[in-house]
Amino acid sequence: MSGYTGQVPDTEPAADWRASGVCRRPEYKDHADKWFATAHEKLARETAEQACRRCPSLDACGLWAVLSGIEHGTWGALHEEQRASIRRRLGSEQRKDPAVVAAAIRQVLDTSAARTLHAIWEERTY
Repeated sequence: MSGYTGQVPDTEPAADWRASGVCRRPEYKDHADKWFATAHEKLARETAEQACRRCPSLDACGLWAVLSGIEHGTWGALHEEQRASIRRRLGSEQRKDPAVVAAAIRQVLDTSAARTLHAIWEERTY
């Protein structure tokens, strides 16, 4: 006879990645303008991206933003043009696969520190 009773065991719910985000910290409470800075507000956008790179939720946040089609703001250290570029590069089936999207995000984040003019051109042109 098995020990299975048909009941769900008591477990702690999984922590929501948003709760541990750097952007939720008190020092960033009144700085929403940094997270939603436009391309013309380069310093604010770079400040947000740098804060995101220190965030424990970096990967989950960026993945959620790309998979959800978020158009505005900095999410997971990715700004609008970077997310749009990732979506353009991936086919429709690839965009549904979280592992493929995560790899594409990681590639963008790993190369963004040493961005070339060609990379910026690819990112911002259609």
